[in-house]
Amino acid sequence: MTSHDEILDQRYTLAFRSDYSARYHRRRASFLQVTDKLLSVTVLLAGTGAFISLMSSGPPAIAQIAAAIVALVSIIQIVFGIGQAGASHAEWMRRWDRLASDIRRNSTPNKAQLANWDETRAAIEGECVAELRALAVACENDARTYLGLTEGLREISSLQRLLIHFGTFQTDFPPMKHLPPPSPVDGL
Repeated sequence: MTSHDEILDQRYTLAFRSDYSARYHRRRASFLQVTDKLLSVTVLLAGTGAFISLMSSGPPAIAQIAAAIVALVSIIQIVFGIGQAGASHAEWMRRWDRLASDIRRNSTPNKAQLANWDETRAAIEGECVAELRALAVACENDARTYLGLTEGLREISSLQRLLIHFGTFQTDFPPMKHLPPPSPVDGL
């Protein structure tokens, strides 16, 4: 293999990594931001219910239940930092997208550009050290399908797909038996 071929292979590897990582962080950011908004709405509604119940001399049980909901949901938001985690994933997604765009703009990089891209990749990966493996596999599958590749796609169980943002429960991701048709891609 020539040095030019090795450079193109490295470029492709970095392009694939940045594409699937951007997809991963886009999904995580979206899920966490929606979850944070739903929890905030829950706090507002329960807090309003508690306030109205107390001000109108309503049943104290309603005020107590609403106050307990406010406390529980607020604790969940603070302890898990859902809003901040969503913002972090959104920033990582933007950084991966910038890297992917830079790679797409340059189809014949030199070794210095490859080194710079790899340094950027390492810096982003260094900040986001943990990932949900099933979500990563789903994003890898999407990136492969987008690139028109059918080899290397892996199955994700229906239960794992349902719970994909809460943890990876599936221990093995076997190759897919029913492969989607390849899709054409321009620019890579």
